[in-house]
Amino acid sequence: MNRGVMVLLLLGLVASLQYWRGRRLNLTLIRELSRQMEEALRPKEKNYTWIGGYVGVVAEYTLEDENYSKAKATISLLPHHSLLYLPISLLLGRKDRVYFLIYPKRKLKGRAHVLSGKKSSSLKGLPRFSFVDT
Repeated sequence: MNRGVMVLLLLGLVASLQYWRGRRLNLTLIRELSRQMEEALRPKEKNYTWIGGYVGVVAEYTLEDENYSKAKATISLLPHHSLLYLPISLLLGRKDRVYFLIYPKRKLKGRAHVLSGKKSSSLKGLPRFSFVDT
């Protein structure tokens, strides 16, 4: 076999392995983040919508809380499963992100702040948060 074919075969093998490894990483992150949000919010109803395969998810929660009616979260992850696009994403400064919206039942008196709490034991470096209405 000539060298060009061997290089293409090796690149294909590495890309396939990266796909399965990155897919598993993204699914683990989504599963753990959604579990932590469900644990913290204790929703009455929940609805998840996939974004672009393994890149993220939009979560909508209906809450039974007396102060908050619903919450929405968008988990947007790097394409860890793409060997060729992941370096470009990192060069562009992209990161894994979680956007969280909570809808109060009453109008807030002033501003709302999210205060960082103790560190989570399940994901390294991920803080827990509490919501304070000032």
